[in-house]
Amino acid sequence: MSRRPPQGLARGKRARATAAVTAAAAGATGAPTTRERILEAALFHFAESGLFGASLREISARSNVQLSALHYHFGSKEALFEAAGEHVFNQLSAERLRRLHKLNEQAGQPTLEAVLQAFIVPVLKLASSPAGLAYLRLQARMYDARELQSDRILVLVLEATAPFRMAIKAALPRILDHDLVRGYRALVRDVLNTVSDPAYEMLTGESSLPTGKKAQEALVNLLVRYHAAGLRALAEPQ
Repeated sequence: MSRRPPQGLARGKRARATAAVTAAAAGATGAPTTRERILEAALFHFAESGLFGASLREISARSNVQLSALHYHFGSKEALFEAAGEHVFNQLSAERLRRLHKLNEQAGQPTLEAVLQAFIVPVLKLASSPAGLAYLRLQARMYDARELQSDRILVLVLEATAPFRMAIKAALPRILDHDLVRGYRALVRDVLNTVSDPAYEMLTGESSLPTGKKAQEALVNLLVRYHAAGLRALAEPQ
């Protein structure tokens, strides 16, 4: 029977992971601000424990920031939970929209497969970093309605991804709006589960997120084919 590592040791490992990500950010842009340190620590902790299992004192300890500073910058645990997700989502959204804009600049209507690839590839790139993978686990938690205390983050995500739903609609003009939403939501959930799926790893003995450029490209192609087929099936008249 495996034994859980002592709490102090586990906490030390988590703190070092957070510190490594923060140090990398500092190397690129200068010393991180207090707010950035809090957001980095909160991202990892919320991804592990969710909103209700998380502790502001733990985030304070991981970020080496006074508890009063957390309240000053964010006001509440719920507000910090939303801010931690929004912090990384804006980066993911910008990369997705950059790829979609590049497709739209080309001659002709973008294919459904090209639109799906522009949506999926940035997720796998994001998952290659510890902070990015933590964010994707946090986003998966956010799709549990119990973890969201307000609609603000959901509205933000839906507005930012609206251009992709419009692009799918343009590629499949016969698809009904409610079927488009179901297909899109299935796409989002599947991509999130694919990059961090304990059940897959247990059943196959392999990491759910493959390493290496060719393996990741193969995974992208698999997801694109799968969801393109599903969306086309939804667009067919019943």
